[in-house]
This record gives sequence, C-alpha cells and structure tokens, in this order.
Amino acid sequence: MSPLLFSLMLVIFSLTTGEFVIAGILPDVARDLSVTIPAAGLLVSAYALGMITEGPVITTLTARLPRRPLITGLIATSIAQNTASALAPNYPILLAGRFVAGLVVATFFAVSVATAVSTAPPGRQASTVARLTFGMNLGMIAGTPLGTFIGQHLGWRATFATIAVFSAVALMMVLRYVPGLPAPQVGSLLGELRVFTRRDVVSAIALTATGNLGVVTVFTYMAPLATGVHASLCRALVRGAPDLKSPELFRVHFGDAVDLPLTRFPPSLRHSQ
Repeated sequence: MSPLLFSLMLVIFSLTTGEFVIAGILPDVARDLSVTIPAAGLLVSAYALGMITEGPVITTLTARLPRRPLITGLIATSIAQNTASALAPNYPILLAGRFVAGLVVATFFAVSVATAVSTAPPGRQASTVARLTFGMNLGMIAGTPLGTFIGQHLGWRATFATIAVFSAVALMMVLRYVPGLPAPQVGSLLGELRVFTRRDVVSAIALTATGNLGVVTVFTYMAPLATGVHASLCRALVRGAPDLKSPELFRVHFGDAVDLPLTRFPPSLRHSQ
C-alpha cells in the first residue's frame, strides 16, 4: 500500500471512528451532561444531518478547488470539531460541534476516492478504492471499540481528544504524501445538481438511507440497551434466536448452491442450544 493511500485510509478510519464511537459512550455522555439517553442520541442525528444534508452541497461547491488544499482543510475542520467536542462545556455546544463535524465527511470521502483513483496504477483503480474503504471498516470494527474503551476508562472527552490527535497525525502524512493535483474539470453547478432529478438516483439514495436508518438507530442505543434496565430484554432476544446458529438454516438458504454436509459442522453447532 502506497503512503498516499495509507494516509487517506487513516483519515477515513478517524472519521468513521468519530461517527460511530458515540454509541459506545452514550450513557457516559448523557450522565456527564445531565441529559436523557434520547437527548444524547441526538448527537448521532446531528452528525448524520450535517453529513447528509450539507455534504452534497459542500462537495458541489468545492468541486473546482485543488484537491490537496481541500483535503487539508477538511481534515483540519474535523480536528477542530473533535477538539471542540472534547472541550464542550454543555450539551448544546456539543450538539453543534457534532453537526459541524459531520459536514466534512461526505466531501472527504468523495475527494479521497477521486484522488486515490487518479494516482492509482493502470488497472488498479478498483483495488485502490477497496483498500481505501478498508479504513471505514476498520473504524467500525476496531476504532469504535477502542474509542469506547478509552471513554470508559479515561472519560468520553478523552475519546474525542484521541480522535483529534489521530487525525492530526494523519494530516501530517497527507501533507507529506498527497501531491498537489490541479482542480478537476467540472461542469456548471446547475449541471452537477441536475443528477438529483433522475428517479433512479433518488430511489437509490432513499433505499440506502432507509437501510442505514434502521441499522444506525439500533447501533446508537446498543450500549444503554445492553447495560441498562433493558439488558434482560437483549439477552432474551439473543436466547430466543437459537436457529441462527443452526446449520439447517444455512442449508435452507444456500443448500442448492453449496453442497455442505451437516457432518462438517462440529457437534456444538449441529443442534440448537
């Protein structure tokens, strides 16, 4: 992996961690700021609102800017807002900080993909994008648990401070390895926005948004559900779905395509517990 690609992947890792880590520290934030769990959950909504509503607008408005200064400015904004979140004295300021932090995410993803693809070797564009988006997966499966661990032991403010420091390190790498590419040639602003008049584009966006809404809603309140008064309900739901471990369920869905004898499964998985 090239240093350029690695530096951009680290930034995406930081942005993704900052987006999802609030789920792990939600009860701590609510308790420290003296707000309810639902009110603390609005911190996720504010971040998503900034990313969804203003992300396309910012991406369109900055399309003519040179990529290196744009990338640098977006990362600097993320660092500033994570620092502000760590220092927020009250809930309204933290809520505003999360909204502003979400503004840069969509634009950075778009610009980083375009930059990585434009500098990729011929025939390696697809694998380059795959490696870049690995930073997002890594943020969810490693960054979020690590941020939660830090928040539980050092306080939730330390989580945002750590993300800011990590983003600053990534910014130094970006300044070192991302070349000064010229601004891309784009059409008019009206032409860029005209894509939203296409029914297939709007349908794809709506479908993606609906799916993510359900997933993120459950994910956001997972910590209070799993550790609070509803913990017994979560355990009951887990115990109530033993067939998820059953190889018979696998055979129902995939048996026609895959010849998978049940004897290949260990005894502990052949029967529901």
